[in-house]
Amino acid sequence: MATIRLHILASVAGAFLALSGCDQSGSPFGGGADEQAALADPNFTKPFMLHLGQDTYATSLAVASMNGVDNRPTDGALQSASNYRPCHVTTDPELYWYLFASVDSYQFQSPVLSKWLVARQLLEYRTYRIRYTHVNFPEYGTESIVVCPVVSEDAAQYMAPEDRARGVHGGIVVPFMHRKFVEWTYRNRYDADMPGSGKVKMFAGTYTYEIVSDFPGAIPSSQGAATVKLMFNPDIGQWQMFSWQYQDPPVSLQ
Repeated sequence: MATIRLHILASVAGAFLALSGCDQSGSPFGGGADEQAALADPNFTKPFMLHLGQDTYATSLAVASMNGVDNRPTDGALQSASNYRPCHVTTDPELYWYLFASVDSYQFQSPVLSKWLVARQLLEYRTYRIRYTHVNFPEYGTESIVVCPVVSEDAAQYMAPEDRARGVHGGIVVPFMHRKFVEWTYRNRYDADMPGSGKVKMFAGTYTYEIVSDFPGAIPSSQGAATVKLMFNPDIGQWQMFSWQYQDPPVSLQ
C-alpha cells in the first residue's frame, strides 16, 4: 500500500508541475529550454578563428629560380630589399620577418604564433642566400639572406571544404579553438516586470567551460566562467539572451 500511495503522489506532483508550466528540471515551459538557449548563444558557440595573412609563395619561387645569384645592378645588399618584397631581406638569418598571424580575442604575439605554426609544419620560412654580381658600393654588402614565409599545404586540412579550392597562399581563416560547456554552477528562474510586456519569465545562471583546441597544442591553463541572463519573449515563444559575460581562461601554446 505504501508503494502504491507513493506512486500516486509522484504522479500528482508531476501533473501539478506540468500544469504550472514547469518540468522537473525547474525550467519554465519544460525541457530546460532556457539552459539550452543559453548554451546555443552564438557568442558562446562561435569558434576562435586563426587568421593567416597572404604569404610569399609566388615571390619565393621567383627567388629560388635565381639560383643564388642576382645580376641586377645595386648599390649594395642593404639597398636591395625592395626587389624581394614581400619576402624579407636581411644579413642575419635569425631576424625573420613574420607572417601576419592572429587568433580572435587572444593577444598572441605574431612571432610566437608563427614559431608555433612552424613547429607543427603548418608554416615554413624558405631561406635563400643571394650574391650580387654588380655592386656599386661593396661596403653596403655583397650578399643577402632572403626569407620568405610560406603556409604549408597541410594547413588545407583545417579549411572548410568549399575554401580549399582557392589554396592556402592567399590568406586563410580557420577555426583554432572553441568553448566547451562543463557544468552549471548557479541557476535562478523568476518573473520580472518588462515595460510593454508585463510579467515575463527570466533565467539567470553561471556555468564553467573549457577551451578546446581545434589545432594540436593550444592548452588552456584553467576553466572559463560565464554569466548569462535570458528572457522568455512571449511574442515569439522563445528564450532570448538578455545579457552575457564570458571570462576566457589564458591559453599557452605548447
